[in-house]
Amino acid sequence: MRLSVRLIFVAAMALTGACDPGSTTFLPVGGDGQGDGEVSADASGDVAVTDAGADAVADAKSDGDGDTSSDAVADPGPDTSGDSTSDGSSDSSPDSSPDSSPDSSPDAPTPGVCESVTCSGKGVCNSSTGAAICDCGAGYETGADPKTCVAACVPSCTDKTCGPDGCGGSCGECQCPDMPTPVIVVQEGDEVIPQTKLHLVGSQSFAAEGTVASYAWTVTQPTGSASTFKPNGSVPDPTFEANVAGEYVFRLTVTDSQGEVSCEPAEFVVLVIPDEALHIELIWDTPGDEDPTDTGPEAGADLDLHFVHPYATGPDVDEDGSPDGWFDKPFDCFWFNPHPNWADSNISVDDDPGLDRDDTDGAGPENMNLNLPEEGLTYKIGVHYWADHTKGPSTATVRVYLYSSLVFQKSVELKQADMWEVATFKWPSGEVTLTTKPGGAYKIISDYPSIFSPSP
Repeated sequence: MRLSVRLIFVAAMALTGACDPGSTTFLPVGGDGQGDGEVSADASGDVAVTDAGADAVADAKSDGDGDTSSDAVADPGPDTSGDSTSDGSSDSSPDSSPDSSPDSSPDAPTPGVCESVTCSGKGVCNSSTGAAICDCGAGYETGADPKTCVAACVPSCTDKTCGPDGCGGSCGECQCPDMPTPVIVVQEGDEVIPQTKLHLVGSQSFAAEGTVASYAWTVTQPTGSASTFKPNGSVPDPTFEANVAGEYVFRLTVTDSQGEVSCEPAEFVVLVIPDEALHIELIWDTPGDEDPTDTGPEAGADLDLHFVHPYATGPDVDEDGSPDGWFDKPFDCFWFNPHPNWADSNISVDDDPGLDRDDTDGAGPENMNLNLPEEGLTYKIGVHYWADHTKGPSTATVRVYLYSSLVFQKSVELKQADMWEVATFKWPSGEVTLTTKPGGAYKIISDYPSIFSPSP
């Protein structure tokens, strides 16, 4: 590369409870929160997987819907099981007769026959209506299930004279018969694979009077994506390259020839989902690069993604007793060897990796795909900081997708000439394992030698 879950507070503090028919005491019930088969995450948001499981991979491949299920990862979540107790009444024994004496406690239920019912989270039983429901505390409201308390929705109309308030209502009248109406069409549809050039059509927008005079496109894109509208966001029908996996929300506001602006922007959501067995994504953030979207020689930091076959040879710089394999040709897939032929000699068989995007002047991404990994092999994933072009250190992030599911994510700061041995990938288990030095530190070799390295 040369110049090249609204947060639903259901059972906060793991409380679920049942009503005692006699005393209407709220009796919490403990539960097991074991998260077997889930992706684990640390406080920084890193995602790590230790064993995807051969059967899960096979199931995911045959599924056809892109859902690998929780069996695709075998790192158990934390065990949050535990019991909690609460004394809501001085009488802890059941009473078969209704309690006719009033209770001055602010959380006490209305007198009456309380049926056996589970009230979640902030709920206490109330049978005043003849059917036990839950009285929810301040800031909560009864959910679709009357036995459930959820966080109360707070309408938001700040800086809005029209449009949805976020709680099923609207801000203002939202009737704009004389305003222009924006319309978005995406020719490629609402679900695509990475590196798809989207053709956005806004020219079907229309005005109540006159014509549409101007267009204003905006996009909310996934972290790490630095794509822009081409030729710009002011033309009716721009293009946009969706390179990073995730959700892209496109919005269009139009103004008519009378100067009237559309009441609300049109909105279109596109999901970018990898479709190969293995998809590796490298993105980076460089604080010293004021504009990671600009292009051209030495316009930004240049980091490179590497994917190494176990047959790779070369020096043993890390002194672990085996060749590192970086920069080997043909067994390192990187910018100088982007489409090697590793497996079947028949090039029509899709069993070789491909570096499908090489970014030399910004924030990435670099994408590597492999549809048919070889049975019984363990591959290596690495990142080399080729050149900072005076922009300084960068924080590199590597994401690994297995049949469209994110199974691994790690970030680390690198400086020019650092070689980061990120992880290993085993097939057919699909296991992705973080590589570390003895003691647990990331395995980074400074000033890694390469015959390709640029002059300092």
